[in-house]
Amino acid sequence: MGSIKSSILVYGSPANPVISYLLQYLSSRSSKPVVFIQQETFLTQTKLTFSINQNQIEGSFILPDGSGLNFSEISGLCMENQFVSAYGFTELSEKDKQYVQTEGWAALLAAAASLSHQCSVLNPLPKIDLSMGRGGAVLLLQKYGFDSPHFLITSDPEKAKEFYQTWKGQVIYKHVKDPDAMFKKMTNQDLQRIEKISYCPVHFEEYSPGKVIRLVTVGKETFGFEESLSQTGTVNLSLYSLEENWKFQSLQLARDINIPLLEIRLRITPDGKCQGLGVYPFVSLPVLTFTNEHGDSLIGRSILNLLEQGNPIS
Repeated sequence: MGSIKSSILVYGSPANPVISYLLQYLSSRSSKPVVFIQQETFLTQTKLTFSINQNQIEGSFILPDGSGLNFSEISGLCMENQFVSAYGFTELSEKDKQYVQTEGWAALLAAAASLSHQCSVLNPLPKIDLSMGRGGAVLLLQKYGFDSPHFLITSDPEKAKEFYQTWKGQVIYKHVKDPDAMFKKMTNQDLQRIEKISYCPVHFEEYSPGKVIRLVTVGKETFGFEESLSQTGTVNLSLYSLEENWKFQSLQLARDINIPLLEIRLRITPDGKCQGLGVYPFVSLPVLTFTNEHGDSLIGRSILNLLEQGNPIS
């Protein structure tokens, strides 16, 4: 690691299939060494030190093998929004483990934010509330020019009935928070037990047919994929040509919230509207594993180029 900015650093858990695939991809194709810090080793085996003195950032990771990796030697950092594991802290109480995880993750994010001033960092400190759920994501996408599906979040059974009648029964519903929870089609049987929502709000939404598109930003690049489901429920993707205004809107959103690696879900309705459905920091496995005719991951290649380049993204 003698040269400046000679290594790419990946942080995450090998149990995460996205991190596992990305690590394998980068390791097999990068012209620079790829260093992997398992979140399970952070704090127990991997140590972190960094400081800012007279506007100069200095820092290092001491790796499990005892070697050091200085911030100045890092070309790019890629970390999925995970957490610091409490693995190995067997002597601590559950309360103390939670404290260690919270403080450790805050320190790691602060270090990544510092690194972002001197090298390429993907998702150093997400400025998006990951718990905002579909409703918040739809409103965020609306702010950046995408159309919005009609939706209702309510704990009032009468309001839910009214929404169901307004859309003539063409309504789907799901949990408010979980962005990946599957929607269910609302039926008359659901109306018979609608009083239960008085205990907890539910997200109701008009059902609109149409294509589901995954729009991905990597730095200043954009990619479009059309989604389809097989009979077994497997997600299949095909390339989709994005309109220029969608590219501009998505890049502006990614820049404003400082998340250069971003996946946006859209629906193209039969009447041509482009409805915003969801915003996801990082990328999903189907997108990452989508390959071109040469068997290469389009998104993996774009991520690699960004990390090898080494220049601050924002």
